[in-house]
Amino acid sequence: MGGGIRDARPIVDPNLVQQYHLFMMHEHFKSLNKAERELVTRILTILKDRLPQDIVTVEVRYEPRPILRIRFKDGLAIDAHCYIRSQLRPSTLPLLESACREKRHAIIFTNFVSRPIAERLRKGKIWFADACGNVYIEVPQRLMFFTIGATPHKHYLERTNILTENGAKLMFYLLTHGPEIEATYRNIADDSGLSLGSVSILMKALARQRIVEGARRNYRIVDGERLLDLWTQAYLEKLKPKRFLGRFISLYRKDLSKLKEAVQKMKLSVGLSGELAAEVLTGYLKAQSVDLWVDLEEFEEVKTKLRLMKSQNGNIRVYTHFNLKALSWSPMDKIMPVPVVISDFIEIDDPRCLETVEELQKRYLQWTLG
Repeated sequence: MGGGIRDARPIVDPNLVQQYHLFMMHEHFKSLNKAERELVTRILTILKDRLPQDIVTVEVRYEPRPILRIRFKDGLAIDAHCYIRSQLRPSTLPLLESACREKRHAIIFTNFVSRPIAERLRKGKIWFADACGNVYIEVPQRLMFFTIGATPHKHYLERTNILTENGAKLMFYLLTHGPEIEATYRNIADDSGLSLGSVSILMKALARQRIVEGARRNYRIVDGERLLDLWTQAYLEKLKPKRFLGRFISLYRKDLSKLKEAVQKMKLSVGLSGELAAEVLTGYLKAQSVDLWVDLEEFEEVKTKLRLMKSQNGNIRVYTHFNLKALSWSPMDKIMPVPVVISDFIEIDDPRCLETVEELQKRYLQWTLG
């Protein structure tokens, strides 16, 4: 026998390696639902057709979520994290913008970007590409591609029972109890105020979108970022407007710190949200307004104790609770749960929103950051 040292590394069949990579790519691709897969394919085709091929080439990789790779002819490659959304709405845009800024490079894939949103994203240096051909990608001193104005032949609306009042109530429960949830459908129904049948239908819908997984008493939220996005959309459009009682001012005027002290002394089911709650939770801003959540049966007593007077331009917006158990799920006394505070603050559409929302997520909902 020869005395040389034999190479102990196994001989690998290149065909098996190729099959393995194809299999893994398929597994990663499978993590997207059918509509998302079709959207990625459609947009990639558009980018290959629109971008100057003498300068760049593009491809999508799955690691496991989609990554858009832009490769320049001189060898430079840029990987951009893909955020896939069926549609963009002003109410949920701040969260998405914040998520994009967390990444070195990111791009939004969606069905349609309207002109106002396109201009806003471009101003914020956030890349996007839609299925209609509207695109913004800018690499300083290398590539500048911006085209808008293409409109869809039909509206791409997300047809799901998740974006309903009941959907908002269920997602609120998940966000305040996640990411690991040990509860039966009956437990969830009792705590969320929904019927057992509604919980079953909605949980299955979330599972199909790969937001929640599990069975029986053990569930796990696997896409917290998407869940928070959908919650904000359903809450602001379907749930919150129905709870509105009016705008008010108080004798405290703009001194909301005294209003906060008065609320915290109350033995009533009153919760603070919006700017004032965000100030309390983060210390990032000086609040100029507040959303006040009350039990409808206690509303007259609250008005008297806080000396509230109705005013069309009042800085106190009052709503009636959609879940009286919510206050017990809050990080601080008399402050509404963080998902409500985030969504109420986003609705204000203030330039301070992005930084404050990001801080709220980091401190209290870390698992919802992409």
